[in-house]
This record gives sequence, C-alpha cells and structure tokens, in this order.
Amino acid sequence: MLSLRRCFHTGIDSSSGSKWTEKILFSPEKIASLQEKSFQSKLQKDMKHYSVLIPFVSPNGSDKEIHLLYTKRSPFLRSHPREICFPGGKVEDGETTEGAALRETLEELAIPEDSVNIITALQGIPSRKGQGLVTPILALLSDLSMLHPNAEEVERVFTVPVSELLDTSTSGYTQFRVSSTSGYSLPVFRTNSQDRVWGMTAIMTHQALSKVFHGEENTYQNRVRYLNPVQE
Repeated sequence: MLSLRRCFHTGIDSSSGSKWTEKILFSPEKIASLQEKSFQSKLQKDMKHYSVLIPFVSPNGSDKEIHLLYTKRSPFLRSHPREICFPGGKVEDGETTEGAALRETLEELAIPEDSVNIITALQGIPSRKGQGLVTPILALLSDLSMLHPNAEEVERVFTVPVSELLDTSTSGYTQFRVSSTSGYSLPVFRTNSQDRVWGMTAIMTHQALSKVFHGEENTYQNRVRYLNPVQE
C-alpha cells in the first residue's frame, strides 16, 4: 500500500492590512457580474449531489470588514466529527443546489430565511471518493443576532476576517504524496483561532476567494501548485 505524506508550504506575508467591506466586495455591480458567471451543475440521476453554502458575513456591521463563516461539526456525528466546514448537505429529490444549501443552512444555524442572500453557484467539486459532486453556493448573511446553532450537528460557529484568509503567512498548500513520483496539492488555511481549514472546505474557501477577488490585482495570492517529487 502506498503511503500518504503531507508537507505544509506557505508564502511570504504580503497582507496589506486593507479592510474589505460588504459594500466594496458585494456592490450591486459586483453581484451582477458574479451571477453572470454562475455554474449550474447538472443533477445526474446516477450520482449523489451535495450542496454547501459559503456564507460571507459582516459581524461588526456592513461598513466593517467582511468575514467568512465556518462551523465545527458536532463530535457526536458519525461522519467527519469535529471537522471545520461550511453548512450544507445532500441535495434531495426535486431540489435545486441553491435550495438544498439554503435548507441545510437553516437547519444547522436556525437563522431566518430572509437573512440569507444567495449570490451565485461555483463550479462543482468531486467528493472524496469521486462518487458525488459538491456544489458551493456563495451567499451573504445579513443578521447573525438570530443565529442558534443546532447542537446535534454543530459544536460551534466562528467567523474569520477575509484579511486573515488573504494573508499568505497563514495560507498555503499541502502536497499529498502517494509515491516518490506522484501526488497532488490542496490549499490549507491556518486561522488566528488555531483552527485549520483544510480538505474540501479549504478547496471551497480557495474557490470563493479566487472568485470574489478576481480582478483585484495582487489581493489573493495563494497559488496552489504541484510540487516536484520530494527527494528521499
């Protein structure tokens, strides 16, 4: 059996300290531009489909820096307990990916439906075992005061400022080696709260930042690249 090896790599800290607000990042013009480039995953009957909400929030007011909201899964869940993730789950029969992401978010966070503004769908990502497709849905949450996490599914909820995720001293990529000559790389983020965002959640974080900051020169600089084989 081939072993799996991981190496964490970061870049140089190039964070400018700029404060990105909801008004700047999600102006009506920017939202319209994002929606024009929406990905609509075809729901194939022979494949399992999942949908995840990527929630941007302004916990300190819309004129303050915007954050991404994450959840930590309950330790009592059979699947991926205590992992850092976004709210989401399986797309049920008759649902759209946006509808499933919204339903799961309301179930997990118990927030009012009108506090969720869905913006656009991102490109679907194959699940870990390649038997399903996960569609990320960008959204804005307008009010966290009514948030009541479902303790059966969520251990805690936390937010991370986008400036922290943009900081190349805390973001990087991990190479997974399955042999001395082959492997693959995935993004990874380390937050000031010591939570590590990795795996599928890191891929979707990378997708969201790349999409939202597209056109903002030299803002998001985490480049996930394949590394040459590591010398034994």
